[in-house]
Amino acid sequence: MDNERYRKTMPIKIDLASLREAQRACVPTITVIKGKNAGSRIQVGEDHQYVIGRNDDCDIMIDDSSVSRAHAIVWTEWVENERIVKLKDLGSTNKTMLNGREIDIEELSPGDKIFIGSSVLLFEIQDGIVAKFYEEIINKAEESEVDPLTKLLSKRFFMDALPKMYEEMVATGRCFSLIILDLDYFKGINDNFGHDIGDEILKALSDIVKNSIRKEDLAMRYGGDEIVIGLPNTDVKNACEIAERLRASVQDHDCSHLNIGRKLSVSIGVGSSHGKKGIKNKFEEIMKSADEALYESKRKGRNAVSTDENL
Repeated sequence: MDNERYRKTMPIKIDLASLREAQRACVPTITVIKGKNAGSRIQVGEDHQYVIGRNDDCDIMIDDSSVSRAHAIVWTEWVENERIVKLKDLGSTNKTMLNGREIDIEELSPGDKIFIGSSVLLFEIQDGIVAKFYEEIINKAEESEVDPLTKLLSKRFFMDALPKMYEEMVATGRCFSLIILDLDYFKGINDNFGHDIGDEILKALSDIVKNSIRKEDLAMRYGGDEIVIGLPNTDVKNACEIAERLRASVQDHDCSHLNIGRKLSVSIGVGSSHGKKGIKNKFEEIMKSADEALYESKRKGRNAVSTDENL
C-alpha cells in the first residue's frame, strides 16, 4: 500500500455542544448475528414492546421452525432516571436462552447473547459518538461522497473522517478495530475477462460487505479491489469473527454465471487499537498493522484472515 494512506488529514469539525449531546444519545440495539436472518437489526425505542418470533409481523422476524411464532419480547423501562432494557420469554416451545441459560424475564446488558431457537442475537448499546459520526457520514454520502461503482464510502471522505473518530475513541478508552481486505487474483480476472466482469465482481463484493457489517461500521473502497472497514467499539476477537464471516460469505458467493473458472476469495488483515503490543494511539498505526496482517494472509496462501496480534 502506498504512503498516501498515512498522510495527515483534516478531520470533520463537530462543535462541542453537538459532541456532548451525542455522548448522551446511546441507542440500545439488537442484531441477529447467527441464523437465517443474520444481519436483521432493530433499535429498541421507548413506548413499544418489540416482538421476536416467526410471524411476519414480528419486529425481528426469524424464519426458522425452531422459533415460536411469538417467541420473546424486548422493551425499555426507566428506573430512577436510568434506562434499562428487558427481555421476556413468551412461553415459547424451545425457550429463550440468555448467555447460555434459560430465562423467563431478565434485564439485558451490553454484549449479552440471546439464543432464540438456532439463532443468536446480540444486544448492544450503540455509542453516541459513533452515532454522531455516522450521521455525518450519511449527510456526506448524500452529497456524493461515495464511490460511484460500489456505493461504499469514498477514499477521500473516509480518510478525512476516520482518523478523528478513531483517535477520539482511543483517547476515551474504547476499542476500535480495522479490517483491510482485497480480492485474490483480481488482476488476473481483469486481464483475462475484462473490466466489465471485474466491475460486476467488485459490486458483488461490496454488497456482501454492506450486508455483513453493522450500521455503525464504516466501509470504504480504498482503491482497486481493496476495501477498508472501520469497526468502532470492537475488540480484536469480535473483529476476527466479522472478518471470518466476510471471508466465508465471499467464498460461498455463486459467481458461476461469470464463467471465470474459479470461485471468489478474499485475503483479510485485522488490526485493533488494544492488543498484546499495547495501545495504538494514532490512526496510522492501526492502518499499518492491518495492512501487515493482510499481507500475512497472502503469504499463508490467500483466502485467509490474519491479525496483527500474531505478527
